[in-house]
Amino acid sequence: VKLPEATFRIIEDYNERVCDAPPRPNAYIRFIEKSAEELDGEVEYDVDEEDTAWLAIVNKNRTKQALPPVSVDTLELLMDRLE
Repeated sequence: VKLPEATFRIIEDYNERVCDAPPRPNAYIRFIEKSAEELDGEVEYDVDEEDTAWLAIVNKNRTKQALPPVSVDTLELLMDRLE
């Protein structure tokens, strides 16, 4: 197997073509930490196809037992809290 050979060329006016990016001001990059209440309200878990299939089976069994179905939002919240 023959591998390709690397080639290069020198760009004579490279330094004239490339300029440095201007420095970013401190006010532009700012991180505000969220409060405990805000963090509690966030759900980071996203249900995938496996979760959806599992939830369908669980809800089918819950229906047979005369129980209300578990919503996708409830599953996401519970999984987020367990993680």
